[in-house]
Amino acid sequence: MFGLIGTMVAVGAFTSCLEDIGNVYNPGYTPAVVREHGDSTWMMAVTRYGWIYSEDLSSYSEGKCLLVSFDYDPNLPENGNAEGAGYYTVTLRDEVSVSQSRAQSPLTDIGRLLPNEQPIPWAVNPADSMFCVLLDNYLFLPSVCRTTEGRTLEWQLTYDPAQRPEIEDKRTVYSLYLRVAATTGKPEEEEEMPYAYINAFDLSGFIDMVRAGGDREADMYVRLHYVNQINPEDSTRFAWGVTEPLFIK
Repeated sequence: MFGLIGTMVAVGAFTSCLEDIGNVYNPGYTPAVVREHGDSTWMMAVTRYGWIYSEDLSSYSEGKCLLVSFDYDPNLPENGNAEGAGYYTVTLRDEVSVSQSRAQSPLTDIGRLLPNEQPIPWAVNPADSMFCVLLDNYLFLPSVCRTTEGRTLEWQLTYDPAQRPEIEDKRTVYSLYLRVAATTGKPEEEEEMPYAYINAFDLSGFIDMVRAGGDREADMYVRLHYVNQINPEDSTRFAWGVTEPLFIK
């Protein structure tokens, strides 16, 4: 579980390089997608800091999404030509598996709740906004939902493939809908509490749709819609929340 309290931060898919680091550096947990690097058969991981290599990554399959904690030592001989090689050699300290699914169309029925739908106070948890990043077409999304302990949840991200984007402050903004439902009903006399989760959604199909309909080089923004309030006495009464436009690519 991760922190729940903070201030909303605009999301940006930024890139930082490790080449300017002079001492052993650990950035803390950061999202990563495991891939074969270039023409090699070596399994590495793409992160917001660039490509990283550790022999420990060989145990993961192509496309696996993780949170990784690693040490980068610029003085290692392997990192002498890291910029030319296109990757940094690191020592992995920990890896945490991230739940993965694909953003799908058509859009779910937004006029009614899913069975056992749970409210989402934060589509992007402000305390964990550093985990919100698009990597290799995977959107890592740290969110908070209210539920009871121990229930299995199914998260989904859907979109209308026929949607017309909004133009806002010269930005082209598309809509995605984040929802979560429990696989079982609410246990009696148990109180719903806020829990933090991180999911990785494959946006490949969505991005292909956007690029097919316009400028392939244009910046991409999305607005996340989410059910943030459900009347416990009458589930037909619920409200939607919406994020500010988020720059993802």
